[in-house]
Amino acid sequence: MNFRLLDYALDKTTERQLMELDSAAQKVRDGVRAQAEEAVRTVLDLSKQNLTAAIYLVGLWEVNGEHIPKDPEQGWKEIQTAADKNFGPAIYEIALRSIQLPNPSPKSWERMKWAARMGSVQAQFLLGDRYERGDGVTADTERSKDYYRLCAVRGQPSCQVHLAKLLFEAPDRAVGDYEQAVAWYQIAASGGVPEALQLVEREKGKLTPAQEKHIAVLARQLSGK
Repeated sequence: MNFRLLDYALDKTTERQLMELDSAAQKVRDGVRAQAEEAVRTVLDLSKQNLTAAIYLVGLWEVNGEHIPKDPEQGWKEIQTAADKNFGPAIYEIALRSIQLPNPSPKSWERMKWAARMGSVQAQFLLGDRYERGDGVTADTERSKDYYRLCAVRGQPSCQVHLAKLLFEAPDRAVGDYEQAVAWYQIAASGGVPEALQLVEREKGKLTPAQEKHIAVLARQLSGK
């Protein structure tokens, strides 16, 4: 997880802290014991320094009993603290807990949408999927595409493939939608998604030289390269 979710201007101290957090979280994920133990201590220290992303991560560990002793009650307090500071992943965790209850309130879905707007790729994918399937919300393909697009541009292969599929399989598909769909499939294929690679190979022989050129430009633009 990249803990700098939105492109806000940050002071040098916060920027340094986020870099430390990203590095520490990666070492924890890598699982090398000596490094992981030191990295966990770094995350705990950053949490005590009131770095919102670290507070969230410590809360998540406490809820799940990962790396530190399990304490769900305290963990949810930490996550709520981060959510109160508009940290997208924390808002997502709170919203997910709410929508999993029987008959979730409209407020729960609004909270999930807020999490998506605040940069949670998990919220963006969930809403794209739910609007695509009409699960908990009224099915709305355009909204689904909007949410998938948010996380697709953030480099999430699952979002790229789902967005490409909606564009590709649209019953009233325009030429521009087809070319954008193939571009997204190409991006996902470069990330190692087998389904995307298969479609790219299948469509390759159908493209005109002009389409190939335009799709290549689109893929560079959409991937930010």
